[in-house]
Amino acid sequence: MERQTRIQNQIVVGDAARTMLVTLLINVSLTVWAASRHKVHHGIGDLYHGNCEETRKISSRIHIAVNVLGTLLLCSSNYCGYSIQGAVFLDICD
Repeated sequence: MERQTRIQNQIVVGDAARTMLVTLLINVSLTVWAASRHKVHHGIGDLYHGNCEETRKISSRIHIAVNVLGTLLLCSSNYCGYSIQGAVFLDICD
């Protein structure tokens, strides 16, 4: 029973680690894309010029995407930390 619990834990931790890796790859690839496609002056670049209402919509979508990625990263790292340090029910019973 204890072996099965540890194997299931390893599988879920592996899934969480993959989620963190995918989040990192998305962030790095979007940063590289933005820096290569748009001119950067003194560390600041413009991604869009145009209508203010359209800019607000794009900005809201970007903020939502960043928050979703941040939430996934936070949940995954918290789960990995708990799985590595937390006691298994069988450890408490013994």
